[in-house]
Amino acid sequence: MSMAQVWKIAPGQHADHWEMCREKSCILIGWSALKDYRKFNSEKAVLRALPGGWGDGAGAAKSIWRFTHEIKPSHIVIANKGRSSVVGIGIVESEYLPPGSPKNPSRSESLPNARLVKWVVDQPLDLGPYFFGMPTVTSLGAKKVSEIKRAYLKTYPKLKKTLDCLFDRALADETYNSATNELLASAKRQLAEEGAFNPAGIKDARERILSSLVQRQGQPAFRKHLLAAYNGRCAITGCGVEAVLEAAHIVPYKGSKTNHEGNGLLLRADLHTLFDLRLVAVDVETMRLLVSPELDSTGYEKYRGKQIRVPKELPSQPSREALEQHRRESGLTC
Repeated sequence: MSMAQVWKIAPGQHADHWEMCREKSCILIGWSALKDYRKFNSEKAVLRALPGGWGDGAGAAKSIWRFTHEIKPSHIVIANKGRSSVVGIGIVESEYLPPGSPKNPSRSESLPNARLVKWVVDQPLDLGPYFFGMPTVTSLGAKKVSEIKRAYLKTYPKLKKTLDCLFDRALADETYNSATNELLASAKRQLAEEGAFNPAGIKDARERILSSLVQRQGQPAFRKHLLAAYNGRCAITGCGVEAVLEAAHIVPYKGSKTNHEGNGLLLRADLHTLFDLRLVAVDVETMRLLVSPELDSTGYEKYRGKQIRVPKELPSQPSREALEQHRRESGLTC
């Protein structure tokens, strides 16, 4: 799953198409004269193809390219109205859907290009004049995301758990994303050189863990079992947004035998990464979370000492032996 990223996307001018987007669980953009955006292999190619009228400049080309190629499933989308208001917040659930795609729910001639979105928040919020920039599609940094979260909490305090699930990943990613990406790139290069996953051939322990992280996706049955066992909630945070939950192996994946519920924890995607990096671990004596000092001042230190949620059914509970092995490898202590 991709790291959390937050996008602002306008559902039509003045959010004219917001109600349809909410009802059809999607986000839409226009420039219908170009039809299927997939045929363009660069942002410059998009710009050259635009008719050249009002609103058909470099900003439009960038918005089209981002909507088609840069936005990924599990990214967060904020639907805005004008430059001052939010009308909804959701999680992207599909790749780009061109006009004519059987999965495309758009019935709008002016906004025929779609992405499926699970709208989690549909309460409107005013943020003050000129909060958002002009582009239809733009990436939002940690500062803007923090301001949006604070404003929502002030107006809708009951949304705290939902907003924590949505935005904590994005805000935390800002602090550790660079170092993590560097390590991931190193692990990927190692995999490419070896031609296959070979834990014994990777000397550095962290790179070995990252190599398994690179290949950890694509095990739907294992994840399905853990979703059921943990009632669809992260074992650490209690987050119930299914799109951001992943099946984490306690002992690194080594074939189907390790895809056992006792060798798994259901974790939010960012915490899965930290667990694989041995930056968080579980103290089996107390079943509380240990957090590396490396994560101090990142926002993750707030989970230090937090009680881990475990399934009631014994066969689904995580193996204490596996958790202890993971803790020893992390070097973390109470």
